[in-house]
Amino acid sequence: MNLVDLYKDLCKNNRWYDAYCSTGENSNGKMLYFLNTNYRNLWVFETGYNVFKEIENIGRDQWIHNENHGEEKEKQHTVNMLKSKIFSRASNKYYRNKKGLAFGDMLDSDFSKEERWIIIYLTILNGYFANIPNYINVRNNEIVNIMEKRGVSREKYINILKDFIYNCDIGTMEIFMHDYLYFDSFYKDFENIDFLQMFINARDDERRELKEYVQNQPRNREITKEETCTISYKYKSTGSYVKSTLVDNAKIQYYSLILLNNTYKNYEDFIDYALFKYSEIYKNIDIKKIKNFIKNHEAVYKLIYEELFNIIQYSLNFREEKEVNEQDVNLNEKIDDTDVNSIEKYNKVSTVLKKLAKANSNYKCELEDFYGCQYFTSKESHKNYVEVHHLIPRAVGNDFENSIEVIENYVTLCPHCHRLVHLGEDVERKPALHNLYIKRIEALKEKGLDIDEKQLREYYLIEN
Repeated sequence: MNLVDLYKDLCKNNRWYDAYCSTGENSNGKMLYFLNTNYRNLWVFETGYNVFKEIENIGRDQWIHNENHGEEKEKQHTVNMLKSKIFSRASNKYYRNKKGLAFGDMLDSDFSKEERWIIIYLTILNGYFANIPNYINVRNNEIVNIMEKRGVSREKYINILKDFIYNCDIGTMEIFMHDYLYFDSFYKDFENIDFLQMFINARDDERRELKEYVQNQPRNREITKEETCTISYKYKSTGSYVKSTLVDNAKIQYYSLILLNNTYKNYEDFIDYALFKYSEIYKNIDIKKIKNFIKNHEAVYKLIYEELFNIIQYSLNFREEKEVNEQDVNLNEKIDDTDVNSIEKYNKVSTVLKKLAKANSNYKCELEDFYGCQYFTSKESHKNYVEVHHLIPRAVGNDFENSIEVIENYVTLCPHCHRLVHLGEDVERKPALHNLYIKRIEALKEKGLDIDEKQLREYYLIEN
């Protein structure tokens, strides 16, 4: 059976058909979590910002509900505004943090659409979408690993992405005639059917026949699944997946793969290289103007760079921190952690809280009753060596109205249990996390950190 006949036959399988049409969370039809029905491309972050700016510092009880479905229009932007750290919240109100203020300055400037794209991309690069720190980089490396298992090298995949951008965004080629659409559409196998592998292994003439068949299928808004094929139904008029979604998928992957798997002398070198590579394709951008904007907001973009490349020197467990006078630290302040100036403030608060947490626990592991922990004596403190762990992870702090940098969120663990919580199999991590949750839930609530156990497991990427 040739490739197009195989494709037609698979389209008769309702489960297979639906799996690749769907763009819901964790579906087969979507590569990147935050590109969805409401966020079809990166420019929608501009829409989200403008919507939230309208209700900045206005309580949620005053948001306007849509007459048709009863939800507030702002709701569809809430997750991406928080996960990208463009807005933060307090007292049930949303406000622009330092990154958000920089984002607003970008929109108030006279940048072209393509100039805004690269700035938005750089701004959200350290977002924790799907609760994964630096999600974009992590996800793109996962996708490359998926491709390499099919015999497509990183370099070949990067070239496929670049060729697609040249031909289908800058050029005039129909997206249905380019290989990348099929890589994007079938990157995951389904019920042991790996159509992408079949596409890769097929002859050139078979692939062309398939592309022509898909291109000629109807995609008008009234079509039903019985009247067209999987890909065409996914891309039908007014559908949730459109050309700009596919283009941004490719652009985000391409620039992430060439930028984030590289080494740089410093932050300025990274920005220079990013803009140089972007201008190779989008030749009309004003690099000098973009660099001036980034320089004016250096504290924000330098933090993004340092988080991406793990340069930030947050206070570590395995060394003694500098002495910090508790009276010099405001333990009730929610730190705006969207620029580099927050690092020193965070480390001071963390140093004080870690010291208090260890003393409060009498230098014992909080899972000792369950795991019979063994200790060794620290040569610096002359007490049991214990480490301090954020129960609610530091990376997701922007989800909460109140600061998570509170003693109630700091738990002491022996090195074994600390690594278990981070690195163990889910079947072992889950009971450990449950025991810590039970111990701390009431104290966290008193600090305004109301979290259920299901949400906590999601932060640890444990399937419920």
